[in-house]
Amino acid sequence: MTVVATPYILPFPVLIEPAPLFSKGTDVALTVEMVGVVTDKALEMSDSFVDSFCVLAGTGALGGDAVPPWISTIADKGEARSGPESISWSLKDCRTDDRALVILVNLLLSVHETYPLRRVSVGGSTLARPHLPLSQDPGIQNPYPPRWPAVRFRSAVEAFTTDSRTLSIDFEREPSEQERSDIETELLSWSVAPTVGAYAVAPVSPMSSYLIPTESVEITGTELLWTLQKVRLHPAALDGLVNVCVAIDHNLVRIDELRITG
Repeated sequence: MTVVATPYILPFPVLIEPAPLFSKGTDVALTVEMVGVVTDKALEMSDSFVDSFCVLAGTGALGGDAVPPWISTIADKGEARSGPESISWSLKDCRTDDRALVILVNLLLSVHETYPLRRVSVGGSTLARPHLPLSQDPGIQNPYPPRWPAVRFRSAVEAFTTDSRTLSIDFEREPSEQERSDIETELLSWSVAPTVGAYAVAPVSPMSSYLIPTESVEITGTELLWTLQKVRLHPAALDGLVNVCVAIDHNLVRIDELRITG
């Protein structure tokens, strides 16, 4: 059974519809209640951080061991709807590991540092089941969606020893120009949410967890190199990166070998 819990002691309640939720392939309703009136800047920042969550999901990173990365996604977040003190979104066709919720909460914690939140509610659009408080467990070591268990290609991920990581991929054939562009888009899309606290390390502020990606992905012949600098985040982020590569292997160009080294 999948345990969905945050390692943070949250400064605001998060009420959720129990799992399965994000893994059902249905819509998920998200509502954020602010402390005070929703300003234009609060709306812009909140919408941007929810957008980064959906972009991350769209790469396949959040499939975990529940949903194959090549079909794992959130189809659309729709337009943010704001009231005097709340903002709501309808996240469409969610197909991720249910532990993706923990990443969403991290991003909302980042929002909270600038625009304090009163309460967060997450559930199916029909609100058919009772909402319960999200479990808070400071002892949990890895609350994030894991690596897909059936990686087809050879892969090796080194433990963190430095603050930089290099992704190396050997493809089975040389990608076309369009495929090179698509691969770069997927990798750069994955990097957005980790730069703003997606894979935070509790109890440190999520905004203290980040990385700086190289702005372009180098693909020469059948070889790919991409470097991440100043990596300060939970190692589970690299599980998500492997999942992105599993999706690339299935949807774009088959991979012979993947390495993530320091």
